[in-house]
Amino acid sequence: MKLDQLQAMALAIALVAAGGCNKDKDDDDVVADDDDAADDDDTGDDDTVDPCDDALFDQVVARAQLQIDEWDVPGLSIAVAVDGQLACAEGLGVTRYDDGDPVTTETVFRWASVSKMHTAAAMMRMVEEDFIDLHAPVTDTFPEFQLEPPFEAEDLTTHMLLTHGAALPDELPWSCATADGLLSYYYANTFVPPLYGDPGVFFNYSNSGFNLSGAMLEELTGQYFIDLMDELVLEPAGMTHATYDATVAEATEHATGTEWWNGAPYHYELGPSDCCRSRPAGWLHGTASDLIHYAEMHLSGGGDVLSEASVQAMWDQEDTYWYPDGSYRVGYGLFSYPYKGVDVVMHDGWVTGFVSTWAIVPERGFAVAVVANADWADPYDIMNGAMDIFLDLPDDPAPEYLTDPSTWGVYEGTYEDPYVMGTVVVYRDGDQLYATFEDQAVQVELFQWAGDAFSYYIDGYWEYVNFIFDGQEVAQYFVTRPAVAIRAEDGEEPPPPAMSPGEFRGQMRRYGLSSRPSYPMPSRM
Repeated sequence: MKLDQLQAMALAIALVAAGGCNKDKDDDDVVADDDDAADDDDTGDDDTVDPCDDALFDQVVARAQLQIDEWDVPGLSIAVAVDGQLACAEGLGVTRYDDGDPVTTETVFRWASVSKMHTAAAMMRMVEEDFIDLHAPVTDTFPEFQLEPPFEAEDLTTHMLLTHGAALPDELPWSCATADGLLSYYYANTFVPPLYGDPGVFFNYSNSGFNLSGAMLEELTGQYFIDLMDELVLEPAGMTHATYDATVAEATEHATGTEWWNGAPYHYELGPSDCCRSRPAGWLHGTASDLIHYAEMHLSGGGDVLSEASVQAMWDQEDTYWYPDGSYRVGYGLFSYPYKGVDVVMHDGWVTGFVSTWAIVPERGFAVAVVANADWADPYDIMNGAMDIFLDLPDDPAPEYLTDPSTWGVYEGTYEDPYVMGTVVVYRDGDQLYATFEDQAVQVELFQWAGDAFSYYIDGYWEYVNFIFDGQEVAQYFVTRPAVAIRAEDGEEPPPPAMSPGEFRGQMRRYGLSSRPSYPMPSRM
């Protein structure tokens, strides 16, 4: 559909709609009719096209079942594509910890950050219609957006937003009002952030860039985000169960999220755990098979959604600096990296109560999607196992990107962050590297896991840090997900950080992991 048609429709809607960001959607748009699902096949999913290789898929299912049996994960759903088409799908476990119904291939889960690649696809639709220039200032599209002085919103581009290069603080509220104004109203009037550094210099994963992109889409089309995503991406991709509306998702066969809290399961219902301004980055819901339909679009060169050039642009744009050879890349809403001799394009998702992964191997026409309703599940193990099994990949160990500790002097020095961390002093003692957060009275050891990427342990959680050089001989940025510190000039007197020590600890473990990972997890970076 051309944008002028969308705008005409949006005008009609605007004449009768008051500014809420919710929209009712008929159940028929979300879940296939029972009559349509009458065909009974190996998976129970009427969308399954190719016959499933049960001998291979059973191995993947068994791998997932271990997490239910041994880790107490309540429910999972898995789907794979072979030769570019949905071939297998299976639901395991239950929809709610302790007392849920069985998970089926029709069960809807919250996808968390896997939502981002769909928002990015909608933005690429706008690019194809010449309504957005990826490298022009975002204020060309959304002039109301402002940054905290002295920063200038004109310095940000859509390219930066979609590749996590805008240096925007990360924000993803778990719950907020959903009926008071449009998504774009918040980003035009309330969200006036500083920047963590110069935009376009370093990668730092941020939900805010994608939520701002959603506001830009509303500005362009005059439609609510839920509506425009249905028309631009979800419906033409054949994602019949997918919806950004938590209320609609909760009215279908759905999973309830689970977090283990103070020794007991805490349930996250979809409706109450909703936020209008978090939808573009993390609030898409659907089945594992819906995710494979999105994969079919990518594997077919864009299908009815995008051009082949736009699809490939989504796969690879910038270096994340996670691997020293530059092979771990970020595109528009997606990541790409080498794995056992094949090139993988993927995104993962984590939000309290849910986890997900989505991956395609374009050269082999393969895709896998895993969703779970427990935030301690490990969908990466199932995803990697599916690629190993279906593609018959070699049982090679992952390459190690470790460097000699004697070279770590390039990281040493004093870094300053006026917002969260305050003064950070990095120093080496023999073969160990340490960071001291002086204003917060915290010292941590930094453990290298790949090149300039390290991790550290604080208050029971692992957090990442990446050193960015920006063309200099010594590191210029100490980059973490919650905050960024910049190398201090000699003799510079830093201001005290805005956060107290208690607030600092809470912020720094906000995206932490309970166990130390040995591989990148984009939504947790």
